[in-house]
Amino acid sequence: MKTMKNITMVMVACLINVTIFAQEEPASVEKLVIHIDQVKPSMTSEYKTIAKELRDLLSQNAIADFSYSALTNDRNEFIMVSPVESMAELDKNPFGSLVAKIGEDKFQSLMDKMDATYNSHKTFIMNYHVDKSYLPDIPEDELYREWFFMNVDPADSKKLMAINNEWNALYVKHDLKFGYRFFSGGFGSDESTFVVMSWGKDASDFNAKMMERNELFGDEGSALWQKTLDIINNMDRTTGYSLPELSYIPPAGLVSED
Repeated sequence: MKTMKNITMVMVACLINVTIFAQEEPASVEKLVIHIDQVKPSMTSEYKTIAKELRDLLSQNAIADFSYSALTNDRNEFIMVSPVESMAELDKNPFGSLVAKIGEDKFQSLMDKMDATYNSHKTFIMNYHVDKSYLPDIPEDELYREWFFMNVDPADSKKLMAINNEWNALYVKHDLKFGYRFFSGGFGSDESTFVVMSWGKDASDFNAKMMERNELFGDEGSALWQKTLDIINNMDRTTGYSLPELSYIPPAGLVSED
């Protein structure tokens, strides 16, 4: 049961970190627990079957105190993103309510099967900056994702934040109808790493949006891009898809049975 133990240990450690800095965190920043499984290519289908079984167990047992969105990328990583609404949530096993319903043995068996499908895994915290994102609500039919990673010197983190504000202003100025979400590293990850996540219906739709954006931004956008590059130590891009069929979002108003 390595996967869930790892999540729990990181969440407990993060509780200490969040408690120390709670007074400094603005309300517009949401903390997310990110768990990534590096799945063996030959086991991808088996992994998806087990992940769906887990999702179905949560749904069948009306688990209301835990949710996650599932995604995958072109590195064959499968990603589970869970919101953290309060510090109290960081001090408990996220699957505790499910284990109480189905029993430790059944849950252990499922996790053992999942453990056999991946080579490595990791869990960490990311900060989602709602106020530094643009039109962050993602249409349900737009499942394609691009993640753009930027790493800067710690001393330049505030500069990168300020540059993102300039990008945001350009989006507003040109009244673009598509947006992005802006993230920064948290506990367990590099805090001087920043991520911009964008989306579309598919790769073709996404690329068309980026071409439209670049044409509208023109020289102003080119200058801002160079300003961005001037403080970035390294950057990376990966693409993938949201997996609603493997995600678990309990219905609004659902209350777990005792």
